[in-house]
Amino acid sequence: MILKNLTWFLKGEVSIIGVIDMKIIKVLLSILIVLTALSFPIDYLRQSPLVREIAQLEAPVRFLDEVRFDALAEKYIPLGIEKEQAIRQLESYGFNIIRSDIVPRLLKCEQCDKEYIFASYQFKNIYIIPSYLVSIQIGFQNGRVNIIAAVLFHSHDFIL
Repeated sequence: MILKNLTWFLKGEVSIIGVIDMKIIKVLLSILIVLTALSFPIDYLRQSPLVREIAQLEAPVRFLDEVRFDALAEKYIPLGIEKEQAIRQLESYGFNIIRSDIVPRLLKCEQCDKEYIFASYQFKNIYIIPSYLVSIQIGFQNGRVNIIAAVLFHSHDFIL
């Protein structure tokens, strides 16, 4: 087929497009469309207001920095609300929740209850590879939010 098209092209009977097999062009265009679609942040339009505000923070320097945003987290998860309400809110914002009795390294709370909440969110940008991670750690006193620590860091700087 390609040889036939090349012969027609050399005789002037077909344009350059006829030389290139249209199937190859379709495959290349399909690959380009898929790569373009994957380069946009996943669920960008469906992100919660909290996640959108976190995304606007200055990005941390890789392996060196973390960005704290405790006050921003408290805007969406106010101090004093009940534990289950805080968990439901974080889940509605797209965060994964882990309950633990391990004291988070970001929280300094001697009077807190023994159960803590770790909430995490991954920003996935190009090619579905996580680029930044968000960690919100919450301590409770008498079943109510007492302290919040929130940090944005590069995905390779894993934190607990």
